[in-house]
Formats: sequence, structure tokens, C-alpha cells
Amino acid sequence: MNPAAKLRNVYGSVPDHRDQGWDGVPITKNSYESQYCHSNGKWLAIAVHSQGGGAFVVFPMKFHGRVDERYPRFVGHTRPVYDLRWSNFRDNIIASASEDASIKLWDVPEEGLTADCKSYITNFTAHKKKCVKVEWHPSANDTLISCAYDKAVIVWNCEKGKAFKTTMLDDSVYDVSWYFDGSLAAATTKNKTLYILDPRAAKTNDSVVAHAGAKCMKVVWLGKTPYICTTGFSRTSERQVSVWDQRNLAEGPVHLEIIDSGPGALYPFYDQDLSILYIAGKGDANIRYYELRNSPPHLIGLNQYSSNNPQRAVGYMNKRHVATGKCEIFRFFKLHANGNYVEPLSMIVPRRPDSGFQDDLYPPTNGPAPAMSVSDYEEGGNKPPTQASFEAGEEPE
Repeated sequence: MNPAAKLRNVYGSVPDHRDQGWDGVPITKNSYESQYCHSNGKWLAIAVHSQGGGAFVVFPMKFHGRVDERYPRFVGHTRPVYDLRWSNFRDNIIASASEDASIKLWDVPEEGLTADCKSYITNFTAHKKKCVKVEWHPSANDTLISCAYDKAVIVWNCEKGKAFKTTMLDDSVYDVSWYFDGSLAAATTKNKTLYILDPRAAKTNDSVVAHAGAKCMKVVWLGKTPYICTTGFSRTSERQVSVWDQRNLAEGPVHLEIIDSGPGALYPFYDQDLSILYIAGKGDANIRYYELRNSPPHLIGLNQYSSNNPQRAVGYMNKRHVATGKCEIFRFFKLHANGNYVEPLSMIVPRRPDSGFQDDLYPPTNGPAPAMSVSDYEEGGNKPPTQASFEAGEEPE
């Protein structure tokens, strides 16, 4: 049985408790449909409002509560920060993407910042227009992919500090997502198209018009499956979730779900360990979740988390750091639309935590060691991510 079939009673964390989150964070006021935050279990990074430039803050995950307005920031960008991603394999390395068209790599001091920091490791400047997304390769060290409004998807060799391959598409690129082993990628563009890319060959393998509406489309590759999820809008501004089989794009989506007529973009998140797809909408006050199946109907609604407070954006934490002792299976970070509050949201399975390790909830997950080097990847290597077990403790080492 698919593990997700057992999880219809998953619920979100208890309602808004200020002592559990971060209060007083000057969350970015940028209106672009981005997540604006990311956690690797050790640190939480959040894009913040900054006069005359782009900045983000980094909090230790052990720190909660009220944030001093003088809290130190990373301030190297000249325009707002759009996206932040922690390295999969080095806890203190983070990539930031900005409206100034640059991508910067930063090394966070072990003790955190004591003053504003302008010193970055590397500055990537091949993009010509605002860069809206960065994502680390799932199994190759020092390998990064990015997309921007200059129609380019670029793979970066962070070891050498330069672009490796550039794939040019037909319009501004909204989003990009790796296949589980990094051999392929999926991207969505302003001309309503979903592309399947071979990033090392700098070419597209296939494409299809995914959603008829003109608003922002998001994409996530659904783990080891051949399926890809896109979120977008119909011609009449209905919000849609579609599942595509990358082997047969021309036949249309294998599943199409109409959500509602809300104005905000939908952010998709996928837990490949449990086959659960989460959907969070900009400006919404809920997070929906679905079971992914290999046969029709491909998406089965499980439940939703709801609150009274709308979200400006939603980020997430890397899966291997969830609290197994609390039966937590996923953790989000909700950037409140009203006020300067960032709230952690734990997706909890209601089981007795004293009943021992829940092995059906915690199969091996992507581990902290790379499966290959960036050179291996550039030379054509494909390896699945290394795996780590949760059973040894609260999280795999």
C-alpha cells in the first residue's frame, strides 16, 4: 500500500504561538510569487525588506521569539532577494538569487553573524535579467541550476565558480525543478509552456502548453516517478493543479484539478518518501495535501491545514531534519501576510509518540553526503542521491 494512503488524518501544527516562531522579521514586501525562505534543519534563511538593496537574515533553528530590528543581515545584492537555497551537502553554504540578475554563494559563520555581511564566496553574473529560482542538484556536489527572466536556465559549477551549460527557452522562465537524480529538469515559462530539459546538452527534449492562463506557473518533479506537477491558471483565472507524464506530454495532463478562483499563485511541494503533494497558495490561509498514485486518479485529496491568517509565501525544511519523536513528516515556514511573523508549521501524523519508531512514516530519505562530484555530473554521470535512515534517532546523521 502507498504510505500516503494511511495519512488522511495528518494535521498542521497548533495555531499561531508567537514563542514558537520568529516575530518582528521585516519580511520582504516584494510581490513576486516566490517562497522567500528555506531551512536545512540547522539554519532558517528569510528574504527581508531592505532600503536600496537586497538582504536576507539567517536564524539558528534553536532560536525563536522576538527579533531585534538590528539583527545582522547578508546585504550583498543591489536589488531584492527572490530565492534562497541551502546546499544539500554543506550545512553553512547558501545560494541567493536576486532581481539584480546575480546569484551569490555565502558561507554562514558557525556562530552566526555579529554584523551585516557583504562578503560572499562567489558571484554568478551570467543572467541578464532578474533571477527568480535556484536549486541545488539532488546528488552532485557543488552543482546549481537557476532560471531567470532572460529566458535562460543555467547549470553552474560552483567549484570552479562559473556557468557550465545554458539552455535558452522561448520566454521568461518562472520556475525550474530537477528530476530526482539530476539527469533532467523541468521548467515553466511566461508563454504558458512546460519544458523537459537535458541541462548538460543545453537543449529541450519536449514541451507542452500547460495552463491557458497568463499568470505565474510553478513546477515540481514528483520524485522518482515520470510525473511532473504544474500549478497555474485557466483562461478564466481558475487555479489549477496538473500532473503530467513526461513520457507523453502531448496527450495532455494525466490529472487536472481545479482548486478555486483565487488570485495568488500555488506553490507545490513534494515528499517523495511518502508520495504526498502539498499545495500552498499565495494569500491563502491553508495548505492542501494529496496522495500521488501511479494509476488514475493520480491525485487523491487527503486533507488540508487551515488557519485564520493568510500567508505572503511558504518555505520548507529539508526532509531529513523532521522530528520523528513527534511523528512530524514535513515542516513548512509560513511568512504571514499581515505583520512580520514567520510561523513554523509541522505536519503531524496523530499517533502516540511513545509507541516506538514509526518505520512506515520514515523510510530512508536523501542523505547528507553527495553521490558524485560536479565533475562527475559534467562528464555525464547520473547517480541517485545517497540515502540515510531516520531510525538511529531524531534525524539521520
